[in-house]
Amino acid sequence: MARFFDIESRPWDIDITVEVLLKMRSQCGVNFLGTQKDIEDAYKRLVSESGIDFSLVVDMVWSCVESQAEKVGVDRKSFEKSLDYTALLEAFHCLCEEIQVFFLHRDKKEDARRKIEDARIFMRSKHREASENLLKTLSSTTLGSAG
Repeated sequence: MARFFDIESRPWDIDITVEVLLKMRSQCGVNFLGTQKDIEDAYKRLVSESGIDFSLVVDMVWSCVESQAEKVGVDRKSFEKSLDYTALLEAFHCLCEEIQVFFLHRDKKEDARRKIEDARIFMRSKHREASENLLKTLSSTTLGSAG
C-alpha cells in the first residue's frame, strides 16, 4: 500500500487489488487484468510519449480511494478540489508503484515496497534540495536587481 496526501493533509491509501482493477476497468476503461496487450495498452493510455494523462490518473485514483472517501464524507468533487499538482503527481507515483507491486510474486512484494519507499525518500530529498536552490537563486536575483 502506498500513501499520498492532499492539500488538506488528508492521507489517501492506494492499494491495488483485483476488486480495484475491476473497478478501474469498468469506470476508466483500462484493463490491467486482461491479456499482456491489454496491460500494455492500459499503461500507454496512462503515460504516452506526450506525457501523463492526469485526467485518467484522477479517475484511476478515485477508483482506489472512493470507499475511503465515503467513510470520511468526501465526495468526488471535494476530492478533486483537494488535489494540487504535487498531490496529483504523488498519487500518480503511488498508483504506478502499486500496480507494479500487484504483479510481483507474493514473496517479493515487501522487498519491492521497501525499495520503492527508499527511492521515494531519496527523490523527495533531491526535490527539496532543488527547490531550496531555486529559492536561493530567485531570492538572490530579486535582491540583486532591487539595489
